[in-house]
Order: sequence, then C-alpha cells, then structure tokens
Amino acid sequence: MRRMRMTRHRTLALVSLLSLAAPAAASAQDATYLGAGRVDVSTRQPATIAVASQRLRTIAIETLGGDVFVTSIRVHLAGGEVRTIPVNELVRTGARSRHVSLGATQNPVERIEVLYRSDAGRRIVTFRAFGQLQTQQNPPPNPNQ
Repeated sequence: MRRMRMTRHRTLALVSLLSLAAPAAASAQDATYLGAGRVDVSTRQPATIAVASQRLRTIAIETLGGDVFVTSIRVHLAGGEVRTIPVNELVRTGARSRHVSLGATQNPVERIEVLYRSDAGRRIVTFRAFGQLQTQQNPPPNPNQ
C-alpha cells in the first residue's frame, strides 16, 4: 500500500512539473532566431545584432559564455527610428531573458544593440536575439462586393 502511494505521489509531481513547463516550451517554440553578436564584456561596448528586416512584436536575449545583467536593448527600426527598451534582468549563460514588447510599430527591425553590465572580467560573450513575429492579419472580405 505504501509503495503504491509513493508511486502515485511521484506521478502527480511529474505531471505537475510537466504542466508548468509546457507554457514555457510553447512560447520558446514561437520565438524566431534573429541573429547573434559577440563582444568582449570588459570593453563595455554594446553588443550589436544585425536582423534581416523583420516586423517583430517582442524580443528576448540569450547569453552564451557568461552571466550578464542586460540593462536595456536599443532597437533600430527601418526609417531611422530608435527605441530603447528597459530589460533590467540577469541572464544566466544558456538562458533567455523574458520577452519585452516593442509596442506598436509598422517598421521592420534592422538592428538590435544590447546594453549590459558584467563582472566576468575579460570574457567573450555571445548575445543571441529571439523574437516573436508580427502576424499579418488580413481584413475580412467585404460582403457587399
């Protein structure tokens, strides 16, 4: 009887864990890889990521090679508009930040600059950008035509 109870508890724990992980996995699958940029974090230069002119709703940043505190991102849009979006999140190596919204925009993103702080010393860190694309919604057909 006790063995059956322990098995039931483990099964419930596993089901609970999987149900919590499912929304995160679904949102990660919705994200499109946009590009990457490498920088020596000791120089404190922004990491620049070139993007192939895509219309985006949100952006998330992933780091490889060290933990980095991402303060903000500068999003360069077609037409010269630049938006600075605060992130203020510690991104561990191999992990992604939360998705930050770009707000309403019709212009595609051309370039992303990541502003950060790091105590990693002299280390090369790769910043990878992921985004959720804007969906093109066609207006409903006019029934009068």
